[in-house]
Amino acid sequence: MPSAVEEFLLFTPEAFKLSPTLETTPTYQALKFSYTRGFWFNALAYCFMFILLTTGYSVHLFQRLIPTLKIVRDKELGNFVCQVTGTVNCFYISLTSVVALWKLYHTGDFFLGFTLFSSICQVMVGYIVVDTVYKLLYTEQSALWVLGHHVAAFLVCLLAALDPHYLLEKYLLCLMECSNPFINMRIVLSILSYSKNTLVYKVNALAMTLSFLVARVLPSFYFIPRGLFILLCTPDYNLLQALMFCCYLLISAMNYYWFYRMLRGIYHAVVRGKIE
Repeated sequence: MPSAVEEFLLFTPEAFKLSPTLETTPTYQALKFSYTRGFWFNALAYCFMFILLTTGYSVHLFQRLIPTLKIVRDKELGNFVCQVTGTVNCFYISLTSVVALWKLYHTGDFFLGFTLFSSICQVMVGYIVVDTVYKLLYTEQSALWVLGHHVAAFLVCLLAALDPHYLLEKYLLCLMECSNPFINMRIVLSILSYSKNTLVYKVNALAMTLSFLVARVLPSFYFIPRGLFILLCTPDYNLLQALMFCCYLLISAMNYYWFYRMLRGIYHAVVRGKIE
């Protein structure tokens, strides 16, 4: 008889449970073959789409819409475009995940849910490749930090797309992207020369911290114990899932560090009256 803790860690709503015989059905095999065959082609297409969003006419359009961008340095302009593109990606991932969760919960159509998740992974792979190059070229972030985070995210997308299990958890993890628009906005405000003492900067900083807590930090206190329990105490896992979990641990460690930085910033602003 499993304990209450074990039942909690292993609980999955019926609509999101994978049938033991599903992977042997012709429909699933056809879907998996089609997806595997077209994955890199679609990811490459999305990669080119993000390149188009970050170069040429898009840059001139941003400069026409925001005259301040005409006087910023090329490196700052590239960073601005990088943040805008990241925000577009975040909205797509978040909205698709919410729609997919709603449809999957109400219809129980696993194939639709897995197809939508596959499309998310393809978009993410294309975006990560472009974003890695742009962050290395146009931001002040450490190359080791950028590569560590982006390589882990890249591997998670690839591995998750190959494994049909734990679809609910995968969609919930996609919702981590909900916090990114506020992170991107902080950088955009800095590029546009907004003072850290302005109201819009402070409101965005608060929204960034709260969304980061809800979307990234708090869920990890459930996903990490659940993943450890499944890997160590049940036979219901495979190598792909173990690798995904290790990558998630790395990303979670980075999230904790970033959240610590955010809390430190709030402390300096509220207690000491100085914004970092």
